[in-house]
Order: sequence, then structure tokens, then C-alpha cells
Amino acid sequence: MVGGEIDRLFDVPGDLLALVGFDGHFKRINPAWQETLGHSMPVVLKTPLIDLVHPEDRNATIEQLSRLAEGQAFAHFENRYLPAAGDWRRLSWTAAPLGDRDVVFCVAKDVTTRFEAEEALRAEAEGARSASRSKMKFVANMSYELRTPMNGIRGMTRLALETNLDAEQREYLELVDRSARSLLD
Repeated sequence: MVGGEIDRLFDVPGDLLALVGFDGHFKRINPAWQETLGHSMPVVLKTPLIDLVHPEDRNATIEQLSRLAEGQAFAHFENRYLPAAGDWRRLSWTAAPLGDRDVVFCVAKDVTTRFEAEEALRAEAEGARSASRSKMKFVANMSYELRTPMNGIRGMTRLALETNLDAEQREYLELVDRSARSLLD
């Protein structure tokens, strides 16, 4: 890509664009950096890239940049970036070495909102699974708790049906037995 074409890319609004040297310093950024993260261009350009990356994401970021420096054609990864104010922002990166210039051309999207929505969905799904497990445990316990006394009722009802009963008593006990069997089923 010729210098003029790169200049045109950096003028297009939207995603965060950067040229990062293999030395780990920004060589060029577009205005989206200030819009998304709140850092001015001079601050970003004088700050080593890794200083803006969340400490837990630094090793993975360094590994990706090292692979690109060693000749890997492109890399796609996510990490968290420190904004000028507020909470960490999650960025999704696509990066590729730029010819023989010892720089990497990077495009980053702020995916914080998407990531938070996915986390909320995961939490809801886990809550639903937990509720389902609790429900199944409750049903199993209730089944056991009901089955034992119900079998006792059926057994005693059958014994009573084997005795001398008048028609009305027999009818009542047969109804009890059918109801108990229905509950067990």
C-alpha cells in the first residue's frame, strides 16, 4: 500500500486504525482512538502500546505481535484497553505486517457492549440451568417423599378391602386406592 492510500484510510471515520512498530510503539493512529478511548493522539503516540493493555491481557497481546514480527500473515485477537476515563474497553483486533516497513497495520473494533451482552446471556443461561437443576432435585425429593406414604396408603387400603365391608365403605376405599394409584403414576 502506498503512503497516499494509507493516508486516505486513516481519514475514514469508524474503527480504530493504527500503525504499530515492531518496537511496540504506535507510529500512527486515526481520530477514532480519541472518540472511543478518550486519549488524545499525542498521548497515545508517546505511550507504549502495552501500557494501555489490561495487565491480564498483556502476555497474549505481546505473543500476537511477536508472531506478526516473525512473519505470520495476520492475527485476530481481543484484549482490554484503558480508556482515559471509565471502565476498560474490550477491543477486537485484526492486524497484519505492512510490507517491509517493520510496522503492523491494525484495525480494532470496540466490542465492549457485545461482550457485556454475551456475558449477561451466559449468566442468565447459567441461572436457568441452576433453576432447572433445583427444580429437578425438588421434584425427585417430592416424588420420594410422596411415594413412600402413598404406597403405605395403598397397602392399608388393599388390606381394608379384604375385610367385610358394606357397599358404601367398599366404594370409598376403592376410590382412595384409585386416587393413590393415580398420584403414584
